[in-house]
Amino acid sequence: MAKIWNDIEITWDGESYTIRPTMDFINKLEQGDGMSLSRLLLQIHNRDIPIGRTCEVIARTLRYAGAKVTAEDVFMHAGGLSAELVEVASLILIGCMPASEGDSKKKLVKRSAKSTGVKSTD
Repeated sequence: MAKIWNDIEITWDGESYTIRPTMDFINKLEQGDGMSLSRLLLQIHNRDIPIGRTCEVIARTLRYAGAKVTAEDVFMHAGGLSAELVEVASLILIGCMPASEGDSKKKLVKRSAKSTGVKSTD
């Protein structure tokens, strides 16, 4: 059986973490009001996602991988408001969507927000 998701690789403070977006990971991301994948993706699509939510998505991803980081840490590390934070959160969320049968080679482009970067791995 082919894997459903591509791994997400995220770099924080020079250390690389790899996360397989399993249902457990997705459940961790979705905890809290307004944090469903569909709502977050819609907010990103509409360019109406609060920066705190983008930082929380990134921080939850890093914590799931074992890093000790808060949403505030992500915000401060990126230097505050940053379009790159939205892009990184977007790539994490897209990575949580399973590849269709015809798109098993779905790729994410490596991006970075200061020392935070995301890419998919095969």
